[in-house]
Amino acid sequence: ITPEELSFTQRAISQSEALKYEVGLQKLSFMKQIIDYNLDKDFTVKQSEILSKITADEIRTLANKYLPL
Repeated sequence: ITPEELSFTQRAISQSEALKYEVGLQKLSFMKQIIDYNLDKDFTVKQSEILSKITADEIRTLANKYLPL
């Protein structure tokens, strides 16, 4: 992954997150995920922090570990 690809992906995910919960059913689905997976109330904050701090090298390492090549 190039730095440009990483930057684009980070922006795209961040912007799409803002639109995910505009409709009542989307909010309900979001709350169901929190309950089903026993997530912390601030998991979206933690998720955003991880996304903003992850490096291209970390993504390569994770891809090599979890994706069949």
